[in-house]
Amino acid sequence: MKRFIFLMLAGLPFNTFAHTLDGVLDTPVSTVNYYYVDCGSDPDTVSLYFHIVNNSAVGAPLVSAQVIKGNYVGNFTDPINGDAGWSRDQVIPGGNGLYSVLVDKNGSGIVSYEFEAHCYDSLGEHTDGEEILPIN
Repeated sequence: MKRFIFLMLAGLPFNTFAHTLDGVLDTPVSTVNYYYVDCGSDPDTVSLYFHIVNNSAVGAPLVSAQVIKGNYVGNFTDPINGDAGWSRDQVIPGGNGLYSVLVDKNGSGIVSYEFEAHCYDSLGEHTDGEEILPIN
């Protein structure tokens, strides 16, 4: 956790340890993309760090993600599309295994997005075996 907190406070990018995914939501407002983030157990994962960015032009629908693990749910929305700014960062506790990720939008139109997911152990170190699995 110390390393994670240090990187956050220092404003350093997480790309060295990040797993990212680029996606597109089609035109219908009901379009949803589903993923699993599989957090490994070498060492044991205690939490998942997550955030999302809308890469579409200004005026496109806002993009959101819900991350679910057991009884824990995180909701992420990029509040301004077209500005390259990310949603707020959250850490979802939940341990090893699959975290469900649902990506949706608040209106009709094509939306391009990217999200980052990082699995961390109790010391704030990135765990091995992390994988993002598209479901649809």
